[in-house]
Amino acid sequence: MHFEDYTPLFQEQVLALADRISGKGYFPNPSAISKGPNAYMVLCLSDDDELIGFAHGTVLKKNTLAAFLENRVPDIPEDLREADAEGTIGVIQTVGVLPEYRGERIGSKLLTIVHDKLVGLGGDKLIVTFKRGPGSTKVEGVMKRMGFEFWTSQDSYWREQCDKGEFLCEQRTDKCNCQALFFRKAVF
Repeated sequence: MHFEDYTPLFQEQVLALADRISGKGYFPNPSAISKGPNAYMVLCLSDDDELIGFAHGTVLKKNTLAAFLENRVPDIPEDLREADAEGTIGVIQTVGVLPEYRGERIGSKLLTIVHDKLVGLGGDKLIVTFKRGPGSTKVEGVMKRMGFEFWTSQDSYWREQCDKGEFLCEQRTDKCNCQALFFRKAVF
């Protein structure tokens, strides 16, 4: 197994894995989101170049944190507001690993690679977001080992999009039952 930067050759594999993990239509076009000057995506590939996992992050432009969070997180701490004004917030938005490979620390390695890249791109306050449903992996221990602290959770973060059918979540029962978890870390 090996890790490498995303290229459009893997777009279909990334979309298929994202659909399987997060719900069909939830994850946008990986080639488009990885084009930004401060965006980065890394892949974990098997020895025969089959996708096992991926992670994506970006350093947000100045004064865009509230919009990124879709104005759904009302209490943004002062240090994050300051970093937002400076354009130094790095966000690890997506980490996905095939269920059969979970527990092998692939997600941790993907997180570390994106973490280090975002710091190199100027991120000095980092946020990690997770979509957690009934079948999701527990992430609290990994986040603590990486120096992140729990920030907040939102039970209804994706409910409106899920209820409208904007994406098809495999973990949905008669209602949306996913939760958004937010972790944060000051690098400097």
